[in-house]
Amino acid sequence: MSQGLRAQGVALSGTVADAQTTAPLQGATVLVRELNRSAVTNETGRYTLSLPSGTYSVSVAYMGYGIVEERISVRNKSQVKNFALEEQSNQLDEITINAAARANITKAEMSVEKLDIKTIKRIPQLMGEVDVIKSIMLLPGVQPAAEGTSSFSVRGGSHDQNLILFDQATVYNASHLMGFFSVFNNDVVDEVTLYKGDIPAGYGGRLSSLLNVQTKDGDMEKFNINGGVGLISSRLEVDGPMLKNKLSFVAAGRRTYADLFLPLSPEPGLRNSVLHFYDLNGKLCFKASERDKLSLSGYFGKDVFGMGDDLAGMNFSNTTYSLAWEHRFSDRFSLSSSFIGVRYAYSLNFDMGSMAGVWDATINDIGLREDFALHYGDEGLLKFGLLGIYHNIMPCDATMSMAATGESPSVVLPNQYSVEYALYVMNQHTLGDRLTLKYGLRGTLFQNVGPATVYSYDESYKLSGVQNFSRGDFYNSYWGLEPRLGAVFRLGESSSVKASYARTMQFLHLISNSSAGSPLDVWMASSPSIKPQSAQQGSLGYFRNFRHDAIEASAEVFYKYLNNVVDFKDHAQLMMNPLLEGELRSGVGYSYGLELMLRKNTGTLTGWVSYTYAHSYRKVQTVNDNEWYRAPSDRPHNLNVVLSYDVTKRINLSANWTYATGSPVTYPEGMFEIPAGEFAEHNSYVPIYGKRNTYRMPDYHRLDLAATFTLKKHGRYEHDLNLSLYNAYGRHNPWYITFREEETQPGMMYAESVYLFSVVPSITYNFKF
Repeated sequence: MSQGLRAQGVALSGTVADAQTTAPLQGATVLVRELNRSAVTNETGRYTLSLPSGTYSVSVAYMGYGIVEERISVRNKSQVKNFALEEQSNQLDEITINAAARANITKAEMSVEKLDIKTIKRIPQLMGEVDVIKSIMLLPGVQPAAEGTSSFSVRGGSHDQNLILFDQATVYNASHLMGFFSVFNNDVVDEVTLYKGDIPAGYGGRLSSLLNVQTKDGDMEKFNINGGVGLISSRLEVDGPMLKNKLSFVAAGRRTYADLFLPLSPEPGLRNSVLHFYDLNGKLCFKASERDKLSLSGYFGKDVFGMGDDLAGMNFSNTTYSLAWEHRFSDRFSLSSSFIGVRYAYSLNFDMGSMAGVWDATINDIGLREDFALHYGDEGLLKFGLLGIYHNIMPCDATMSMAATGESPSVVLPNQYSVEYALYVMNQHTLGDRLTLKYGLRGTLFQNVGPATVYSYDESYKLSGVQNFSRGDFYNSYWGLEPRLGAVFRLGESSSVKASYARTMQFLHLISNSSAGSPLDVWMASSPSIKPQSAQQGSLGYFRNFRHDAIEASAEVFYKYLNNVVDFKDHAQLMMNPLLEGELRSGVGYSYGLELMLRKNTGTLTGWVSYTYAHSYRKVQTVNDNEWYRAPSDRPHNLNVVLSYDVTKRINLSANWTYATGSPVTYPEGMFEIPAGEFAEHNSYVPIYGKRNTYRMPDYHRLDLAATFTLKKHGRYEHDLNLSLYNAYGRHNPWYITFREEETQPGMMYAESVYLFSVVPSITYNFKF
């Protein structure tokens, strides 16, 4: 039995919030000095401590905020004490470090990375646009799928195996401008948490990771304006009270304007082109009572890309909204309810004179989740809940127009309707003074729903039958149990050993022949022909703090085994194919690795160094002669160095350098000659490709630099100037490599490397008042 259950004591509970905005602070530490007992606030800013009767000195600390210290008398009944912390720009002192930084040692979670927006803003970024996803790619175990993209791989998984949540709503494509920027506007982001393996039991549906992005609440006291003007984009955010201390709002927008300069181009094709994105964020928060809070959050973003005179065009958009209600039944028991909606739409159109076409696809989700939390004892926490999601996927609605014949053939893949349910329970408690356990179980059920036309295939993947189902028919089901287990054993005040195990399942699959992904990838639901993917992962880690917790160090090893991973056959036809399921194959995979991290959070010099050594392999039916092959994410070595240096109170210099082994690729190993004949005047040559992912791209490395100058403050008006240099030494990292036929030597091929960026300078002016 845990210590907390043996002696309940008197409950001291409450919230920790920002003094200006009243936004809750997750991860703040509440320390009772006389007992050396502490608690860390949850996602709603709440803490709970069980104390003997008495009078104590209580310190509350959070990174980037001043410490609050108070004497509190605890008597024979539960007591509520709320704290408000003031933001401060100067570095934290040793007391704050000791109070706040030790959570990485004591918390019963591992393989979890957290970044606040202040840290993210100090990292040099492409074209000066602060980017949440580009920042997490600098963490151990995470790597970009390709140069410039917002798609990423975690511990050897594919990029569709990451669940990205924006205020609890799923983001299916987190990219802007074909992946050069992400959909997250830094002015509205509050905190970013990445779970690489120890995914909480309350979440599922993906195999590799959970990226949880939370937006800030509006200021309940005063109005604030934030914004920035850059070379290719500008942004503006406004927040403040609508009813003081009761109702607040946040409104933000971004837009690029690189396309405004295209009419000045000497190239006629570029003068008529379109290339831009914009997005809008909004949030309302209403404090109905001391126990109730309502919030409504929404996002809309759209990308438009078109090459001159409608030769080709591409559009895609994300829409998310979530309505949340948080209610406290008591100081220890609370409920969080969320109603969630998602729409992701994408299309392609082209006009080549003799042939034109348009291709559309959409995903629509509606979901509801209920999460309960019960705090008991000092660190005891019981969570349980349920959720349900209704998926409506339209994979393809395409129409062609043939000028010569006047025909308009079309390809329509029927809508895929499905529902996904989950029930979960998890518990965390402490045994003695050193051991804390966290364990849980998640049960999932997935069902396909009519109307539907279902194709079946034989062992040779040939079409063998067709079945039609009416609206409301539940014609196929999958279910599974997903246990979660974690433990931390504290070796002393400054070190601990942690372990975790998790089984996860995935029912939606991204069908793509590109490891980097594109907005035209096809999402498909599990079906009688496509089984759900599953993974089992175990992790073991050692965590140690140095120099009074100013420096954090960690070493983690992991092993992950996957079942029913989806891949495509050789020479598969993925676009506009009504029999797409017959092109897919399933198999198994595994990945393993070592992750090292050294991080300094305080002083004039801050940052981290991370190194990852990892491998990832797949074995899929009929692919690569049924032999094991490297997964697209198999990049054994990955090193990141991220530094930030405060030269003075007004000048900050930052840099990051990244190195990674080149991505696996498949290259042609020969040519097949087709003699001239009835349909061709000359001989033609077709490349013969070798085994899958046998070769590698050249190794990747890049240095980014930035300088931020904080300008003189005028009353409430604060402003700064950011200068950045992306790819400072001009490394030509290949985006892709293509093979072309020598004009003077038919049948001879040569490789041509295409890169995206050389040196990219940028300047951004940021303001706040």
